[in-house]
Amino acid sequence: MLRLRNAQVATQSGARPLALVIDDEPDVATYLSAVLADHGWRTRVEHRAEAGLEAARAETPDLVLLDVMMPERGGVSTLVAIRKDPRLASVPVVLVTGMQRQLTCRWEDMLHLARQFRPDAVIEKPVTPEHLLEVIDGILRRHASGSGDSLANDRPMVVTER
Repeated sequence: MLRLRNAQVATQSGARPLALVIDDEPDVATYLSAVLADHGWRTRVEHRAEAGLEAARAETPDLVLLDVMMPERGGVSTLVAIRKDPRLASVPVVLVTGMQRQLTCRWEDMLHLARQFRPDAVIEKPVTPEHLLEVIDGILRRHASGSGDSLANDRPMVVTER
């Protein structure tokens, strides 16, 4: 079982879990990766959505942190690709966004699409290590109890703000 409390993170096999961070901003990707690495995770960082999808297909991650706004292919489109891939559909995905709902156009359209394919959580940047770990811990607890490991359209979604 994956757990974050007291930095005791392990998969059922006892190995350190893998988090895939997909973010086109190197500083943000490094920050998110470092927070997770400091709490027992192996991490892989990709700065392009397509490279992130290839990485996920090569080695199925235990968690994906996915930026919403990226060049070439955005995070919502990448989420849809993850949910449609039978090997990746049950992987927990956290959308990480710097977009403010009230300030961006078409946010409602993106949220509608995101809700259809159900990320496990949506968090806004900047995110503190404590908040990130709290959100991930909640997701892992839901998955461990079986309530978060259902079909993509049935998974609960947590929208959190700083």
